[in-house]
Amino acid sequence: MLLPFIWIAAFFFSLPLVEPYEIARLLGVLCAGGAFVYAFWTGAAGLPRSPVLAVAGLFWVLTGISVAFSAVPFVSFVAFCSFSLLPLSALCFLCAPDRVRAINRAAAGAGVILAALALWAVGQYLFVPDMLVYGQVRYPFANPNSYAALMAAGVFPALGVMCSAGTRNVRIAAGALAVLLLVAVMVIGGRAVPLALVAVLIVFVMMVPRLSWRGRGGIVLLMAGAMALGTAIAVMGGAAAIARLDHNMLGTALFGRG
Repeated sequence: MLLPFIWIAAFFFSLPLVEPYEIARLLGVLCAGGAFVYAFWTGAAGLPRSPVLAVAGLFWVLTGISVAFSAVPFVSFVAFCSFSLLPLSALCFLCAPDRVRAINRAAAGAGVILAALALWAVGQYLFVPDMLVYGQVRYPFANPNSYAALMAAGVFPALGVMCSAGTRNVRIAAGALAVLLLVAVMVIGGRAVPLALVAVLIVFVMMVPRLSWRGRGGIVLLMAGAMALGTAIAVMGGAAAIARLDHNMLGTALFGRG
């Protein structure tokens, strides 16, 4: 029964309405919106009543209407899709019958995606050097900074799960994910992201609740070891990789050389 709908969706996405890299955002909006409409229509969940939610909804509608009056409607449409993912995702979680379970499943799915991207970054660097651009890992992103920033965004949520999860297997998986993401960040390279990770680490270690100082020190050692491992893998790229590492991560104003 799903075959006709899949065919129609495939036909729609084959039309030259958006660029290939924009389809992922549009598909994300359609999936999030469809999940919310299904839950609301079937009565599985009700829409929370809140004046803040009403104002946010009106602002969202206004943003959608403004696309029609944009001087660059295609660019505005892509931005609107990206902007819509946050409120639609929030509504899906707010309307879920079991909110905690829904958030846990979403977090697990996000962790799997981040792990796959991190493995791809390391594998691309070590085994597919022809895909590198000036010796840098970029694909599927336009520049390495975006790739590294996405990897870094998952580090501290993973560390938080590692510190607070109730089961041992979940804590181990979260810790392994944090290490993998840190290794990917160092392999991808860049200036801002590693320095930002160090700055956020200080705040994280000081603010994380119910954790002994021994545990805080363990987190610091874990991150330092993972970043050292990533640096060692990056150095395996030879003289060109060492020069890039020196330029990107050491040749900064912090060390008086940038």
